[in-house]
Amino acid sequence: MASTLSSQKQALRSRLKQAVAALPPVQRRREAAALFYSLLRCEAFARARTVMLYASLPDEADTHSWPASLQELGKRVVLPVVVGDGLELREYVDDASLRPGAYHILEPQGPAFTDLSAVDLVVVPGVGFDAAGHRLGRGRGYYDRFLSQPALSHAYKVGCAFSCQVVAEVPVEPHDFAVHALLDPHLVPAEEPASLPPFYAGLLLPLPVHADARGSLVAVATQAVPPVGHAVDRVFWITGVPHGQSRGFHAHRSCHEVLFCLRGSLTVHLDDGRHPAVAYRLSSPAEGLRIPPMYWCELTDFSADALCLCLASGAYDHDGYIETYDSFLATVRAGR
Repeated sequence: MASTLSSQKQALRSRLKQAVAALPPVQRRREAAALFYSLLRCEAFARARTVMLYASLPDEADTHSWPASLQELGKRVVLPVVVGDGLELREYVDDASLRPGAYHILEPQGPAFTDLSAVDLVVVPGVGFDAAGHRLGRGRGYYDRFLSQPALSHAYKVGCAFSCQVVAEVPVEPHDFAVHALLDPHLVPAEEPASLPPFYAGLLLPLPVHADARGSLVAVATQAVPPVGHAVDRVFWITGVPHGQSRGFHAHRSCHEVLFCLRGSLTVHLDDGRHPAVAYRLSSPAEGLRIPPMYWCELTDFSADALCLCLASGAYDHDGYIETYDSFLATVRAGR
């Protein structure tokens, strides 16, 4: 029986690793961002003071910006370190203090964090999960042994995986540890202003609506729009986007923009290169969305009648664009 389960697990690992490898980079980025904002919406996250994260491997949803982001939200972050056949925790200080350890996983330096009872929330990686929280690991048992410790019994555990890694059923053995819930890889992070993450706060601009029996009027005084701050140099609009098509996929080195959805709806994905990306669903002509320089921008999910207007602070300049995401990240990290 044990050998049969082992064979089933290995076959499932192989299938799921192939599924992850086939994910387009854009989908990987969007699902990783959705997983992060799903974590922020957990009731357990609101109560947690200490959160155990992990530094992702290339075949996992990217979590490398998560520790610093959670620090900004006032959380203490601890990360696992492989020691022999087990894991120990160390407190995350900053990215500069991380070093590649076992299996080339980034690990914090410093003394072991031994107060496991202080850990309130654990984000758990896995090759696969099912809806009941059963987890398929890489086969070495590190997390099964670590999470089964009595000192961690009170901690809320959430599984973190791409949508293609969630299956109908994971074969389990008695020693396999289950999580309480799974993070949602389909979450649209910022559909309502109240849910906007603090690192992107202030980008959504509600505008006054002057309405009477004759209809509604929305006016924009360009001098007062925070990201522009001077006369608008360029105005353009986007309409007639075919179903399933996307726009953008670039960052501006110095140009400020404000987007308005005057009709219909669309989703704007923004990424500052330092925090998980955020998505805004624009569907009201009475709000604008600031896009500062050095924010990666993607426009998706256009409704058939969508009309998107953009006010830009500079004339068109091809050299002012960064047109690949990898180049954008490299530029941000270089501080240019």
